[in-house]
Amino acid sequence: MRMIAALRKESAAAFTSHLDIQRLLQRAFRRAGLPLRYSSGFNPHPLLSFATALATGHTSDGEWFEAELETQPPSPRGEVGAADRGELSPEEFLARTNAQLPEGLSIWGAFAAPEGMPSLTKLLLSAKYVLRLHTDVSVTQAQAENALAKLLAQEEVLVSKKTKEGQKTVDIRPALLDVSLLHADEEGLTLSVTGALTASGGLRAELVAQALLPILGCSGWTQVHRNSLVFTAPGPWPLAPSPS
Repeated sequence: MRMIAALRKESAAAFTSHLDIQRLLQRAFRRAGLPLRYSSGFNPHPLLSFATALATGHTSDGEWFEAELETQPPSPRGEVGAADRGELSPEEFLARTNAQLPEGLSIWGAFAAPEGMPSLTKLLLSAKYVLRLHTDVSVTQAQAENALAKLLAQEEVLVSKKTKEGQKTVDIRPALLDVSLLHADEEGLTLSVTGALTASGGLRAELVAQALLPILGCSGWTQVHRNSLVFTAPGPWPLAPSPS
């Protein structure tokens, strides 16, 4: 069976890399005694994959992943229970895994994938972020709204992006679906950002700040929180609870 689940990454785990989170989950599954399914071949590994990676330093309310669980046939005497066959309920999956996860990581929602459901990566459409931009000078709400209007009016939004080949100038305007001001205070701005995000790539929310700072005429640094991922299929996606 395929279990689809959502992981919350809080500030205590913000600088845990995507690869380390995968390892932590695999370790948590083993300690919880979950019947993970492994790949075949010389070097088998657990069949666990995320819809997309989250950048190190970012936090999130919903990093969706899928885990393959083994389904064992029942014994002739019927001694193998549903859990032993891999037929875990989402509630049991949550409870057993969360008991093994470190501070800052928790799973808040899960469901068994319906028959024929494509991979999460194929269903991925966009992502919603809260971007906190700390500026070195005070910016009023009127100044921020004016800067955002100028940004969205541009046909191209060119920024410098770090790639495997080094720094590269890219146009983020096609991937920038929406940006709006949530709050402005003496320390900076809080923005709501929606960006395209597919298997072939998408918007890095912090690049919106890089494009906005020259318009504001100041410098600053950012904090990024991913609110949610948006998928093309409606599916039985549970709603994220508010952080405790």
